[in-house]
Amino acid sequence: MTNVVWLFIDSLRKDIFDSTETLMKKEIFEKGINLTNCFSQGGWTYPSFGSFITGKYPTSNGMTILDLKSKNKEKTKWPWSDSRLPRLKGKTIFDILSKKNFKLLTICHPILGEDYDYEGWNRIKENELSIADILDWIGKNKDNNFFLFIRTDITHASKWPGFKESKYEEVTDLVKKGIKDDVKKFKKLMISCLKKIDDGFFSPLFKKLNEIGLVKDTIFIINADHGDTLGEALLRTNNIHKGDYQVLHTTCFDEVIKVPCAIRYDKKIQKRNIALMTRLIDILPTILCLIELEKEYTGDGKNLLKEEDLNSITYSYGESSNSVYLRNYSEKLIFYPKEKKVLLFDLKEDPLENKPLNDINLQKKMFGILDKEVFKGKFKIDSLKLIDEEIIKNRLRNLGYTD
Repeated sequence: MTNVVWLFIDSLRKDIFDSTETLMKKEIFEKGINLTNCFSQGGWTYPSFGSFITGKYPTSNGMTILDLKSKNKEKTKWPWSDSRLPRLKGKTIFDILSKKNFKLLTICHPILGEDYDYEGWNRIKENELSIADILDWIGKNKDNNFFLFIRTDITHASKWPGFKESKYEEVTDLVKKGIKDDVKKFKKLMISCLKKIDDGFFSPLFKKLNEIGLVKDTIFIINADHGDTLGEALLRTNNIHKGDYQVLHTTCFDEVIKVPCAIRYDKKIQKRNIALMTRLIDILPTILCLIELEKEYTGDGKNLLKEEDLNSITYSYGESSNSVYLRNYSEKLIFYPKEKKVLLFDLKEDPLENKPLNDINLQKKMFGILDKEVFKGKFKIDSLKLIDEEIIKNRLRNLGYTD
């Protein structure tokens, strides 16, 4: 018997998670595979979520912001939004496990009781399901294979005091104050939300599974879909979102795309830290390997249990709402398709991404990789202009950060 419990925490920064003592970290990250260098395929929820439930890049699963030749005009209603976005292409983990007779429960906000609906699956009306109900469902299905998928976003800035319903100017002012005066304020808010998830949901869940003897039979996955900049991006980009709290993420800088991620399965996995580059698209093929369903997978990710697959990962790709990124171990490109602008960084010399480069050879190299490995000829790039250091300096002067 094998069960799957997958918890994804919206907008949780890796540095916040790593520095906070939680039962999640103790039981999953320290006793399973801890992916210490894991990158998201989205700087916001839609492309990231679409990628890790399909194991495909946004350019493969239909959730891309790029204007591809073959446009995907079908729409899908997303679980937590009334907006309609491109329909996902390919099988999701929900599709695969439902056909293998897994009992399924997909929920959103087990603490707050808000609803979650993935294409009509197990619709949970607001305030209908409590923690006790979830634990009761587990007890009733303890003799079956089950898949419990949870999303919570109380770590998301939109839920924080002072951010919900805020105007762009108000949030920008808060962020600027955070940069110049007290970034710790934002981090404290995120830590308190993380502890609420740990104490209010994960701890009773793990205790229940332990009491009924299912910990050893359960694959646990915990990851964030993306982080938040908490203001740092205002120092570096001249393409700031105008519109409520989104100024805090939907970028492709590392504090947004580098995420906490771990997998524990006592039957087949020995605890280890993996410092090699990994991606959220690698979760699904790894899970399917653990439950002997590898043949069901046709995506872009790699099986992290195979050393040759793990060692073959040399880059990560992802998208925000207005840009895409390509990152390897030492170099990074952020591309703004609409503006046809580029940021380039030497990650060894400039790990904080504060000093964009004007290097046409590096630009050609990175776009060559993008075109061959990700775009695959579907998207052509012509006559791009580099964002040089002087443009960045001017932007900083306008924001009042430099003389």
